[in-house]
Amino acid sequence: MKAERTSTTGLRPAATATDEGSTSSSLGRVTRAYLNVFGAPPSPVSVTVIEQGLGQRVGRGALALVLCWALASASVFIVLAHFILVPSFFIAGPVLAYFRLRAVRVVKDIHGACPRCGVEQDFKPALWGRMIDCPRCKNQLTLTGLDGEGPPASVGDPGGLELWRW
Repeated sequence: MKAERTSTTGLRPAATATDEGSTSSSLGRVTRAYLNVFGAPPSPVSVTVIEQGLGQRVGRGALALVLCWALASASVFIVLAHFILVPSFFIAGPVLAYFRLRAVRVVKDIHGACPRCGVEQDFKPALWGRMIDCPRCKNQLTLTGLDGEGPPASVGDPGGLELWRW
């Protein structure tokens, strides 16, 4: 098995090509996407996406629920703050479990050049949404094109989102 060296994960298994233009490896499916920032042309990046089965999603949802409810139980003993913390953690548990249960695809790795500073690097995937911070120039980047669409038509386009739908 061929392996290539990466800066953050050590050894990565070599990827094999598929018929859709994306590649797959033991870590997940590698596909092409784009990073956008206002005032610069989009930059192509490779994104590793992991498809999760129902069992994995249920496990992640149950873990989020248990952790939030454990924090709510521990917050009971904090004087005065428990009036806010306990209900917040108690409500956040099912909400986080619901979002974890719905997440069929999870982005694990993003590698490419920042459209603003041009440095090729590994980006840390965002926990929520598609906003990513560049560790070098500190700009907030938007990840687009994961669903098969191409780069945005113009530089100022916010990722092809329709803000008003009548």
